[in-house]
Amino acid sequence: MANGDNININFLSNETIDKVCNICKRKDKISEAEKFCIDCQENHCLKCVKVHEDVPLLGNHEILDKDQFQSCSSAYIPMSPTDQCERHTHKHVDMYCENHDVVGCSTCMAVDHRSCQGRFYISEYITNDVTIDPIEEELKSCEKTLDENQTFFQRNKERLLKEKSSLLEDIKGLREKINTRLDKLEKKILREVNNVFTGLIEEAEKLFNLLQPCKESVKAGLHKLQSPSPSVQQTFVNYKRGIQIANYVDQQLGNISTQKQNITVDFIPDKRMQVLLEEIKCFGQVKQHYSKNSLLEIKGKVEKSITDRSKCNIVSACVAGDGSIILSDRSNRNLKRLDDSTFAVSEVYQLSGCPWQVCTIRQRKVAVCLTDIKTVEFVSIGNKMSTSNDIKTDFMCFALAYSCGYLYISDSNTSVYVYNLSGIKLKQFSMDSSGNNLFSDIRILAVNRSRIYVTDSWKGLVILDTNGSSTGKVDGPKLKSAYGGSLTADGSLLVYDNGSGILQYGENGKFVGKIPKPSHTYKNTVWGQITICCNKQMTKLILAGTSDKIEVYRISYGKEK
Repeated sequence: MANGDNININFLSNETIDKVCNICKRKDKISEAEKFCIDCQENHCLKCVKVHEDVPLLGNHEILDKDQFQSCSSAYIPMSPTDQCERHTHKHVDMYCENHDVVGCSTCMAVDHRSCQGRFYISEYITNDVTIDPIEEELKSCEKTLDENQTFFQRNKERLLKEKSSLLEDIKGLREKINTRLDKLEKKILREVNNVFTGLIEEAEKLFNLLQPCKESVKAGLHKLQSPSPSVQQTFVNYKRGIQIANYVDQQLGNISTQKQNITVDFIPDKRMQVLLEEIKCFGQVKQHYSKNSLLEIKGKVEKSITDRSKCNIVSACVAGDGSIILSDRSNRNLKRLDDSTFAVSEVYQLSGCPWQVCTIRQRKVAVCLTDIKTVEFVSIGNKMSTSNDIKTDFMCFALAYSCGYLYISDSNTSVYVYNLSGIKLKQFSMDSSGNNLFSDIRILAVNRSRIYVTDSWKGLVILDTNGSSTGKVDGPKLKSAYGGSLTADGSLLVYDNGSGILQYGENGKFVGKIPKPSHTYKNTVWGQITICCNKQMTKLILAGTSDKIEVYRISYGKEK
């Protein structure tokens, strides 16, 4: 068996061999292993290890002889990571950058993280066992979300194919209508042409027939005059009768002389049709409609109780990965979890400090700013909410948002800071290129991949790019005092203004419109922080403030702006 020859699995089980070649086993064969690859974590027979060694990318793998790995268990784990770097395939992923919270090879660290202070070898950085349960659950949640999104896009594809077929039928139908109308117009003009020519032809035939007897009389008179006459008297008769015939013919020709005209019939097209056809540059237009360009409309409202020990002061809300709504209650120092279908409070989680903005971090985690203790607390969202870790800041943190692995945290007034999830402060945004303060009284942050949206009670809506450069500012009669804001699932930005109500903006800050509301809307709100939040499905809008009730509105997309 030591020669590496394959053995039929029907005659020998792997129980009779100390170490079985993993590659052969996958091929339903059993071969005794003579080598062990630490990097692949697999046993190899002599034939398979020869193939392994011939692959250039595997050339730097560490191979152990049989006597070296006999004492090792099949679950032997090397001290250093064995994953190869995706960019530098000849290197192992063996380093960690704490500043950016990423792992990579030594080349990655030298190229991309040269200026970072927190660079470590993983073998030196990790001293205890790593608990994988939270991220395992999160990846499972991610997998579920990916499946849901793939299902959505598959259905969207099917819907688009149906829409395409319907549009093609509409275009074909329009062409058929045009053809039908043109056919009718053509038949009408053809009937008119036929009627005109029929009348003219009949008149010509009538005149032709009227002259035929005259022609015969002239022919008879000529015949008699040209024939030998039996007497002078007969010649005189023929002469006089010829004069009579000539007079009669002259009379008849005189009668029809007014009708002897060359009538020409022309076709004159309707100039309006020609002008119209020249003006039409295309058969029609194919126009795309994006829901985020459409103004939300409120269809109805219900109120839900969120009664607590003290009167609630809901200063922020977000949608968790499971679809539930998380409310940040500043008065009672807790997070309230709302069921995504009934919007009833399903769980209350007590915090160690006074909260302000709460935001979703990943599928199963949210973060909340605790202003009084200068802390951002991370809360896991499972069957029950629980604290996972926190980040300490050197300022009273208020507004909070997350995007692409980074936290955006504001102080109470003038600055927005960028942190990684390990708690390393990376950037600070406070002033514009002219040295003027960007903010004065920050209320809520919202961030997507390319924009940072800051609602400011004095400056309205301030929009930055991810490098902190101002790309726009919205204030004026419509938006005087922004006391709340929310970035919806479809990319729209909802901003609450105490004077105007809820205003909707596009991704670039373009004003979409003021959301129409029933006369009784917002009756429970008072001057101060107002919270807006839409559910994942964009079918409900939640409005909350200083009240023991929240208002849940049924919404839909209205007319495009």
